[in-house]
Amino acid sequence: MSKKLLTPVTKKPSADAATTAASSTASAPKKPNEVSIASTENLPVPNLESYVLIWLDGNISKTRDNIKTLKELKQLINYIKTFDNIEQCESYIQQICNEKIVLIVSGGFGSQIIPRINNLQQFSSCYVYCQDKTRNEEWAKTYSKIKGVFVRRDELVAQIAADQTARSKADDIIPISFFTRNDINNNSSLESRNANFLWFQLFIEVLLRMYHTSSSRNELINFCKKNYAGNESEEEMIAEFEHKYKPDDAIRWYTRNTCLYRMLNKALRIHDFGTIFVLRSFITDIAKQLKKENERFVYATMGDKSSNSSSIIKVYRGQSISVDELNLMQLNINEFISMSCFLSTSKSRLTALKFASQSDVKPNTERILFEINIDIRLTKDFADVKHLSWFGGEDEVLIKLGTIFRIEKIIYDKKEQLWIAMVSLASEDDYGLKDLFSHMKHKIGEETNLNSLGKILIEMGQYDTAANYYEQYEKESQIAMADALFGLGFAAYRNKNYDKSLYSQTKALELREKLYSSHHPDVAQCHMHIGNVYLGKKVYNAALNYYKKALEIQEKTLDDNHPDFDKTYINIAAAHRLRGEYELALEYYDKGLQIQRIHLPSSHYDIGLTYHHIGHAYKGMHDYTKAMEYYEKATHIYRKTLPPSHKYIEQIENDKREIEQKLNLKSLGLVPSPPIIQ
Repeated sequence: MSKKLLTPVTKKPSADAATTAASSTASAPKKPNEVSIASTENLPVPNLESYVLIWLDGNISKTRDNIKTLKELKQLINYIKTFDNIEQCESYIQQICNEKIVLIVSGGFGSQIIPRINNLQQFSSCYVYCQDKTRNEEWAKTYSKIKGVFVRRDELVAQIAADQTARSKADDIIPISFFTRNDINNNSSLESRNANFLWFQLFIEVLLRMYHTSSSRNELINFCKKNYAGNESEEEMIAEFEHKYKPDDAIRWYTRNTCLYRMLNKALRIHDFGTIFVLRSFITDIAKQLKKENERFVYATMGDKSSNSSSIIKVYRGQSISVDELNLMQLNINEFISMSCFLSTSKSRLTALKFASQSDVKPNTERILFEINIDIRLTKDFADVKHLSWFGGEDEVLIKLGTIFRIEKIIYDKKEQLWIAMVSLASEDDYGLKDLFSHMKHKIGEETNLNSLGKILIEMGQYDTAANYYEQYEKESQIAMADALFGLGFAAYRNKNYDKSLYSQTKALELREKLYSSHHPDVAQCHMHIGNVYLGKKVYNAALNYYKKALEIQEKTLDDNHPDFDKTYINIAAAHRLRGEYELALEYYDKGLQIQRIHLPSSHYDIGLTYHHIGHAYKGMHDYTKAMEYYEKATHIYRKTLPPSHKYIEQIENDKREIEQKLNLKSLGLVPSPPIIQ
């Protein structure tokens, strides 16, 4: 079938005659302003999994039968919210974006709320629990998401259990990250996707290089105990994990249907860096075991001289995919994608087709079968885990988290009624930005700890999460405490919390001077960042003094053209610019830029930031044409190397709009007011 692009469908909720259906006498709805009864299940813990069970009933907390049912349901879906007020329930449903909803509802409430939420993408399934089955089946049959009407508790729980097992297997959409080497029409959204792709790859690279102690596993166990308290089946599993788990069991535990699997997949899907960090030892164990199994597999396959085995193996994965992602894949043949998870595939095409056919296709989604070619000579990012998998019959091949694939071909199979995407595992040499990625890894160096992860998160604009990482890191040692205080100060500075930043940086300076000497390069870093804080507070003389202290230490301890000089020169330039000393500022910007060009790839975001600042200097000099020239240079680099939500991208767009207005005024012969020199 020829390639076609799909148009996402937006369905509007329609009025339905079922809304007038009579409610059951046991669950008459309350008035909107009636106070809800407190739920025993509404615990102040986050939802770590992809499903939430919501129970809406006027008598939810009034019967022992309901309380017993809640306990049983928690074994099926850990996160439960209960409501006895329809407006509060609907408000909660509307704000859910990262989970799918399974709803239990009384007949009276159901006939009112279902027409209002039926077309929401997050609304997965509904079960009507009532006293009058015949009466409620009449209106319920209009809605395909209603899986049944029940009057008996045991039948309700049994049906939800069966359906949830099927949903967990088939309803597993994994988001796809795109990397495009050649921009299409200089599309800024493509550049932003490239940046997201790059940063997450780097985060995973560092996470997998980290050394983990027994305290890492204890942290994970305590985290699970806290979040699964009251879930008897998961509590048993957690106890088994605590007493019996070994690193060589990691893949078996991952392929088992437990909270570990569900937590990890959701955290990776939504980039929940806090939960990912808690799971760090488990993630690393899986990756290490995959590497061992890959070596065994390659030796067995390629080392057998009597075998005619090909170096290419083919595996399959069936799932659903969003229409938007499918369209992007069609537009980017021969470009690259990555899936932010350990990717479970099968050597059996029939097994993968079964999963694809079972996937729950909602509006704006399609079924897809990935056919993946793996050249075992070029990549080590996979392993045959059939002998390790909890589900041995699926002939499973597990592919490492963050693996990159080249899109080769996409077709529609009329017979199977699904899309087929032919992709191949790519090596790092296959895709662009290799130089930039290598430089970023070099910048982090051999450091593989919370400090390095914190640095990456700051560069991603995840300042609060970075601060959480640093708060844990400072407990490890005196040196770690100094680094953590420095990182906390940096994160606070990026958040414009200058007083907090100054406090942390001053403490870091005191500790580093005690640990090292007053002329150590790390001490120079502290002087530099204290100068940045004063610059943010608009105390420019103090900022210059601290910058000069940093420069003095660097000139005594570092080689000429050392990369650390670039920041010093550029910060001195910024202080002069903000004092209105534009010519002097441009002189120091040029010094910094020369150092950057020696050490950095031409598309590095630090060079973009320097261009941004040079644009500010020209704006201060009223040379708006030159200012726009440098803003455009900065924009081009930012879009390639920063996540789309990063504040620098928003700032540069605002700056360009301001310059456009000034250029328009200039073209009309109107002269803007001169800048205020501070």
